[in-house]
Formats: sequence, structure tokens, C-alpha cells
Amino acid sequence: MTNSSCHYQKLHSDDDDNTNTTTISTISSIGEIESITMDRLGNATEELAIVQTTNMCCYFRKGCFRPSLHWVLNEHVDQFQPQETFWQENINSQVFHQSVGGWIHEEADFLQRCFVGDFPGSRETRFVQHAGRPPTSLTQQENAQLCYIQLSRQSPFLTSDEMERNIVAIHEKEMTLPVGVCCCCYQPYMTSMGPDGTMYGETRYICDECWWVPKFHVYTGKDNQLRYVLRPDTCCAGVCVRPRCGGGGEGGGKCVRVPYLIRDPETLEPLLLNEECHATTNCQNTKDVAAATTNTPNNNNPSQVTFLWSGWTNEVVLDRHAYHVAFPANATPEEKATLIGAALLVDVALYEQSNDKNE
Repeated sequence: MTNSSCHYQKLHSDDDDNTNTTTISTISSIGEIESITMDRLGNATEELAIVQTTNMCCYFRKGCFRPSLHWVLNEHVDQFQPQETFWQENINSQVFHQSVGGWIHEEADFLQRCFVGDFPGSRETRFVQHAGRPPTSLTQQENAQLCYIQLSRQSPFLTSDEMERNIVAIHEKEMTLPVGVCCCCYQPYMTSMGPDGTMYGETRYICDECWWVPKFHVYTGKDNQLRYVLRPDTCCAGVCVRPRCGGGGEGGGKCVRVPYLIRDPETLEPLLLNEECHATTNCQNTKDVAAATTNTPNNNNPSQVTFLWSGWTNEVVLDRHAYHVAFPANATPEEKATLIGAALLVDVALYEQSNDKNE
């Protein structure tokens, strides 16, 4: 692998006619796969699928059995295919043989995972984002027994070299109050920074008079200015979350879901994935997996963080999550890295415990 600040790592695979199966042949239908470095975030990446690899097995891996959570990053959202089987070789095929150009490993104290992890958004954690393909040793955690207890902050299956290789960003938070307990102070947040400690930005959970409508504020790192607001559409005079229906087919959003639209902080209007969407209703550069999230004429392809349908096995049995992140047009690499941290905070604060049941 190359250094994250230099060249891109390119992967190739042999041609295969069967591109509907989730195997290494999926890569050949896409072409070259490049590492998701900061350069690529700024120049080419418009959207990502952030896919959890850690198996939570029907909530069995809770408390003392809760492991670190790991994720992979996939630029080709339209190639994401829901997992419909629990056999290990097929799980590995989906996670490690799709168009994956980056991965994330978690570092969290055992006591935080064991005792604080059951309180939404409160636990202290640290997510380290890497460029390049995930190491094969990441599969060993999934092969471990369900009753395995991880005492270390990091997965014991990852080597020190793997955890320090090609770091693009670090997303971390300290222990805070759980979501929905008290609005006075210590709300969940996620700080995003470079491997050298350079501040990229910070995402904060906002608890206000409409506490039943979850919302997040995204701040820039240099001047700590409010840059984006993540908030779903509302109804009933703004007091209720407005869900969306129609998931957009295979690999798309859930049939009933709550897209967190990335909005202008002043007007609260959704920002677009591509400026060309202002002039056309057919944006060719992406598959809108959260189809028709808003009915306004200029928001045919809004930027957003949306829960993806990850397949019956992942949803019901393995409790693996997947998100679609569509970045706003003209977002800087640092802002995109911060929005990846925002997606992780959405999961930690809202869905890690409820599994998208909005409990």
C-alpha cells in the first residue's frame, strides 16, 4: 500500500460475466479501484457506502462480549448488494471483494464497551480511517467465537502495522451524556482530525426544544464555524420526523427510512450532491439510493446520510449496518472527512442500540 498522501492504490481483477453475485468479479465490472485518500476525497469522491463488517449476532455480542466495530468504505454505492446469507465465505466476499477503497477500525476501552455501550451515544470511542483495501486479518474477528471477550482497546486480530498504515482521518469522542437524557450539556459529538492532529471539523448532536427531531451540527476545523446541518424532513408543523418510503431497489435505501439531509445552516434547504442537478432531474453520476427524499423541484439529488438496506441476514441476524453518504457539491476533503465522522456519530448516537427502529 502507498502512503495516504501520495499515490492511489489500484486494484484489478479478471473479467467475469456473473456480475450479479457478490464476489471479486464485482470489481471487474467497475474497473480500477482506487484508495480513498484525502486527495481522492477532494477530487473524485462524491458519495460513499459505509458498511459495518462486525457481526453483532442478534444483540448477543453486548455488554462484556461487545467487540470493536469495524467498517469498510465503498465509492460505488450502486454496486452495494445486500447480504442474504450468513455463511462466512459469502460474508467475506461482500465485505472484502467489493469496490472497497478504505476501511475503519475502532479503538474503545473495554469498560466503555461493556458498561457504557448500552447507553446511546455516551461511550468514549475512536475510529481510525485508512486508505486502501482492508487487511485480511480483519476477517479473523468475524471467525472468532461469539462469547469471545475483547479486553484490549483494539481488535487483537489486527497488527500494529495494519492499524498505523495509510491513516486518512481519526474520528473520536469522549464520554458524554446519552441521547435524550438531558439537553443541558455534554451532548454526543464526534471530532474529526488528520493523522498529524490537524483539526478537520466536529459534528455535534443538538438537543433543543424539538428534542424528538434528531439533528446534528457540523463545524469546520479551522474557524469552528457552523458549516452544515444534518436533519431529516419534518411534518406536523416541524414537531415530527417525516419518514420516506420506496427504497430504490436492490442495494438501495430501506423501504421506510429517515434520510438525514445535509442542509445549508442559514436557509436549512438541502444541499445538492451535484450542482448540475439544479438543471436536470437525471444526475448520471450517481444512483440516488434514497430516491425522492424531497419534493422540491431543485432537490432531485440531495446530499444526505441515509440508512441502507443491508439484507435480511444483516438486519435480523447479524445486526450489521450500512449507510449511504452523499457529499454536498464543492465540499472540501476536510469537510467530507468530517461528514464521514458525522455518519459514524449518527450510528453511535441513534442506531447502534435501536438498529434503525428509532426507539
